[in-house]
Amino acid sequence: MIVLGITGPIGSGKSYIADRICKHGFSRIDTDKIYHILVDNPSPTVNEIVNEFGKNILSENGGIDRKKLSEIVFSDKKKLLKLNEITHKYVIEKTDALLFEYEKAGEKMTVVEVPLMFESGFDKRCDYVLSVVADEQTRINRICKRNGISESEAKKRIKNQKNNEFYIEKSFFVIYNNNNEGIDEQIDKFLERILKEN
Repeated sequence: MIVLGITGPIGSGKSYIADRICKHGFSRIDTDKIYHILVDNPSPTVNEIVNEFGKNILSENGGIDRKKLSEIVFSDKKKLLKLNEITHKYVIEKTDALLFEYEKAGEKMTVVEVPLMFESGFDKRCDYVLSVVADEQTRINRICKRNGISESEAKKRIKNQKNNEFYIEKSFFVIYNNNNEGIDEQIDKFLERILKEN
């Protein structure tokens, strides 16, 4: 089974590209969704995060209030790194289990969305890494619309991440997703290339 990792900076449109690729009949894992499942209810992940950041970030149901946690970590790079250090191992463990199931089921390819692909070391588990990039203003607009936050908050989140060049340099293939035009052509070109090799 081919493991295709999709990454890119916040607001670049990774999920949109993953959707388009999976329309070709491939299975998909969204590590952001795995993270949300792990932190939305009481779990070992939640316990470790609370030990680090305090009980005031707990929601009424015993999970993490992600808005409160975001306010803490996106204002302090060291705290964001600590959060990632805690959560990566749990997310990767669950992702590995799903990949095992998909391979056992005979899937030809699984698309895995991993925002922090290189930072978490997950790129080493992938046969190919595809990065999705977009210009900064496009990303700001998308983040504001999706998260319902101000432009200054969106810029703060962007500032805490690597720039486009970082992703372009480290990836097997790059898709430019500024206005969703020409996306299918870029995807077709990419799929043709990797499926020919396998």
